[in-house]
Amino acid sequence: MTSPELSFADRGKWLNIHAHKRLNSDEVVVMSCSPRMAVFAARTGDVPVSAGLHPWHLSPDTDLSSQLDLLAEATGFSGVVAIGEAGLDRAIDMPVIEQEKVFVAQAEVAAGTGRPVIIHCVRAIPDIIRLRKKFASAPPWIIHGFGGNEQEATQLIKHEIYISFGASLTGNRKKTLAAARALPVEKVFFETDEADIEVKEVYRVFSRFRGTDPDRLREQVWDNFLNVFGSGEGSR
Repeated sequence: MTSPELSFADRGKWLNIHAHKRLNSDEVVVMSCSPRMAVFAARTGDVPVSAGLHPWHLSPDTDLSSQLDLLAEATGFSGVVAIGEAGLDRAIDMPVIEQEKVFVAQAEVAAGTGRPVIIHCVRAIPDIIRLRKKFASAPPWIIHGFGGNEQEATQLIKHEIYISFGASLTGNRKKTLAAARALPVEKVFFETDEADIEVKEVYRVFSRFRGTDPDRLREQVWDNFLNVFGSGEGSR
């Protein structure tokens, strides 16, 4: 996989690790796509892409084999820098055991191609940590849109699972702010997901509570990006 340091990194822009749309020219956005859309987006080559099967989009009728084939095809493009969003969601009807099968299949693709996994996680942090132990030698994972507490965040980073903060950080939720205060900046990312905000606002909230300069934080997050995304195998 071509190093993002060469193809995408623009340290003068704000890195948005997870979003479903592009809103601002001063951001580098890792665009979240289905496997089919990821192949199309990656061919343009102008934005980094994550490709994955979201648990919300699974059903008993999902043709998992063909979707995984598309996912494997997507990983042939250097523009596809991550797998995801994949994950586990205990708030939906799809049985967790079935969700886990799909998640593990995607984690195997990620491990085999040297890519991180961007994770949707709802009430399933212990499950994610349990599964991460089986992929301990794989590239790091990232929990996107983290809204948990300090204890959960601390447990995640012990297993090389990074934390991405989104719009919920701007809502002054005490438990999430406590996690933001406690985490090492070497283990964080920032995102907008589907929110109509600028990602630099999330950086600024984090910086304010940490007493750090937003521009220095931006530089650190680019270092985090290169540490997590900067190696891999095979590209088109």
